[in-house]
Amino acid sequence: MDLKHRTTEIFREAFENSGMSQKQFGEKVFISQPHIHHILKGNIEITLSSFKKYMKVFGMEYDIVLVKDIHHNELSMLLKKLEVDLIKKFSKEKDYDHKKLLDKKIEAVKLLLDN
Repeated sequence: MDLKHRTTEIFREAFENSGMSQKQFGEKVFISQPHIHHILKGNIEITLSSFKKYMKVFGMEYDIVLVKDIHHNELSMLLKKLEVDLIKKFSKEKDYDHKKLLDKKIEAVKLLLDN
């Protein structure tokens, strides 16, 4: 699954779990309900900047690492290294808010690795 489909899938899942209507969400991010509908259907691609903005509305922080690489194995290796580095930082972190943010980043990397 490519990044476009993955971000749409993550957005769709977060939206469904939010309990918001398409209209309510649209009002929070200043876009129309039909636009939200088309994003949820996968007809409109979400830019990464919009994706991050939308995730903040859901209370989720996602730092997505994009690496343009024709070799999927190299990308997977980079993501695995990023995951390990984040887990190391998480284990050393004392501040609860930073731990929470690192946990969200680890979760995002795991989602990317699952594909």
